[in-house]
This record gives sequence, C-alpha cells and structure tokens, in this order.
Amino acid sequence: MSMLELPVLTESAEWSVRLIEADTAKVIAEHAPGRLLKTASVGKTFLLAEVARQISVGTLDAMQTITPTAADVVADSGILYLMKQKEMRIDDLCLLIGAVSDNTATNMLLRRIGLRAVQEATRELGFVEMECETAFA
Repeated sequence: MSMLELPVLTESAEWSVRLIEADTAKVIAEHAPGRLLKTASVGKTFLLAEVARQISVGTLDAMQTITPTAADVVADSGILYLMKQKEMRIDDLCLLIGAVSDNTATNMLLRRIGLRAVQEATRELGFVEMECETAFA
C-alpha cells in the first residue's frame, strides 16, 4: 500500500498521527508523529481496557456497585448526573463511558480501579508516551 494523503489543516491546528498497516507494520501515513499532545477522552479507552482485563482475570466483579462522591460528579457531561439512580454497577458504568463518554461514570470507575493501574496498563499496551494524569472534569 502506498502512503495515504493526509488533509491539509490550518497552521493553528496542532495535530499528530501515525498510521501503521497492521499486517506489515509499514507506516502508511504520518504527520508530526513525535509530537506529544493533550488528549480528551482517549484515556477512557485505557481505563476500559484495564477494567476488562481485571474482570477477565477475576480480580474485579462487573456486578459490583459504586456510589458517586461529590468529587466524581461532572454536570453537563454524559447522562449519569441526570439519572435518579446514582449507584451503578461496574458494567453499567462501562456502558455509559463507551456510549456517551460520561465523565461522572469515568471518575467513579477511575476511583475504583486506581489511576496507577490505568497508567501501568497503558504502558503495558505499548503506549509509553501517553498516560492518564487526572480525573475527568
């Protein structure tokens, strides 16, 4: 496969990308691949991956319930902050994170799993220059 043509963006746009062909590991497109940028909800993917790993090895019960603390709640993000039922099962929190990028659900789950565990999982997945640093606001 030849190199893909990437879009031309205005100079004020800061972006970085590297696309690698899965079966050959050949780079098929890139733009400033060494540039480190702040990300928004990418950290949620690593949180969900670590939750899935812990459930699969039996160290986390998907049916365990978690009640939000005041520090977990993020108004105007997702839908959990609007719901009457605040205590949620871990598997339902994962659904809210995956479906609507719910920051309250993310904070609740991050508090249960632990930031350190998510950071370690991120590195173990090969993302050594990326990490989640804080709760979601």
